[in-house]
Amino acid sequence: MYPDPTRTRRPAELNYTLRMRVLGGIVLVVSIFLTGCGLFGGDSEEPVLTVEAEEPTPVATPTLMTIPQTTPATGLSSPETINVWIANQFSPQNDPQGGVILADQITSFQASHPELAVNVEGKAPTGPGGILSYLRAGSGIAPDIMPDLVMLPSEELDRAALQGLIYPMDSLLSQEMIDDLFPAASVISQVNGGIYGYPFSLTDMHHLVYDGELISEPLPETWNDLLEVEDAQFAFPADGIPGAEMALQLYLAAGGMLTDEANQPVLEVDPLTQALSQFNRGTTRRVILRESANLATVGDAWQILVDGDANLVQNEASAYLSDRQSKPESNPGRVPGFDSALRPFVNGWVWALSTPDPERQILASELLASIASGPNIGDWSMAAGQLPARRSAYNQWPVNITLTQFFSQASEHAHQFPEGANEAIMETLSDAVIQVITLSKSPRSAAEEAAQAVRP
Repeated sequence: MYPDPTRTRRPAELNYTLRMRVLGGIVLVVSIFLTGCGLFGGDSEEPVLTVEAEEPTPVATPTLMTIPQTTPATGLSSPETINVWIANQFSPQNDPQGGVILADQITSFQASHPELAVNVEGKAPTGPGGILSYLRAGSGIAPDIMPDLVMLPSEELDRAALQGLIYPMDSLLSQEMIDDLFPAASVISQVNGGIYGYPFSLTDMHHLVYDGELISEPLPETWNDLLEVEDAQFAFPADGIPGAEMALQLYLAAGGMLTDEANQPVLEVDPLTQALSQFNRGTTRRVILRESANLATVGDAWQILVDGDANLVQNEASAYLSDRQSKPESNPGRVPGFDSALRPFVNGWVWALSTPDPERQILASELLASIASGPNIGDWSMAAGQLPARRSAYNQWPVNITLTQFFSQASEHAHQFPEGANEAIMETLSDAVIQVITLSKSPRSAAEEAAQAVRP
């Protein structure tokens, strides 16, 4: 998958351990040990939807189906400790709101299992020092300290499963947990038809945001109607992946394909011309601001909205939930299409089992069932400014609020980000969009050039 450029900061690798033990069944000690060669990177931003770090919503651990008992591999430790690796950005240090909620939820699980110790370590999610890298390097060297449960970006799930670093969990999940997932989350969870990851968050959902004081609701859901909105001034990151993704959505809606019969990358001229024509129309009618050609991230576009130089911008869900307080009169809207609004693309974060030991898999799955329950994901997602992967999680969000209704409905209609949209295609689409909104090329010429550029 092509990465979202709004994520401009990658936390430096830092291991922290959250050790929780019950002494005499009464006292629960939680301590965090920080190791590694760097500090957590980036400043924390307070999301607009927050909850206090109180006792998590009590939920009963769902009854789990057991898998056939087999003899554990030699060298694996007895299941008296559960080792968990999470992405650094979800730690209390990087996310004081959601991180504390997650820590409290793990604490609550520990309190109901006093015979266990739960060790939580934070690691970079990707790269040479990332979770998959450590799994590959350490699985045959130090099995006792290897994780039982890991947090992965959904884009890494296929690779982890194909390399034998994670294990199927179909038989360890209750049917209620599976049925409660949004459709895109259900697709994200699977590799070759088996469930290898349990999604808890949907990411990278792009949408529109408009100034509710200047544009009447509801925001039109077709380009024809959008171009008729009086005094609409639209800015979007044409020089970045968000703008390319909007072009991709229009291209696919026009019937375009991303691979040919030989499974080679392709962009078809006619559907792409139709998609690019919408940007051309927006520019010539002075709805799309030409400054969009210089914007690379949704943060760039958001600043233009805050400054009052635009009243309509493209944004991303988690960024909007975190930044909305700087423009409280703003409202979300769907990306317009030809006949109706376009369906958003999403990636996600998943929990995966990384131990081959059946007994440890059961214990790790019990922890997963607890922290990934609908109420707990709801509490965490609201505090962290993330979109939950489960429908029931929205029951924890404020009732009768525009954001709750909009994002729950958008999640219901979302698709997994297309696998065929590789880096070359996204960069080519971005170039084509810039050529059209700067009026340096016609939609047809830009489409023909783009089609030629992606041919092997």
